[in-house]
Amino acid sequence: MPLAAVGYYGIGGEARWVVHPRSVGELAEALDQCRQLGLPVIIAGKGSNMLFFG
Repeated sequence: MPLAAVGYYGIGGEARWVVHPRSVGELAEALDQCRQLGLPVIIAGKGSNMLFFG
């Protein structure tokens, strides 16, 4: 997924996985799955203070 589509400034590289949880329960489930799979997690909010690059 291009991170430009989700970042505040509309720029960015590619992400293999992006999660948009709609509830605390969905967030907890996603974090649990990431832990089980050994995937790193970054919680970015709206991305206004971040530049995504790869």
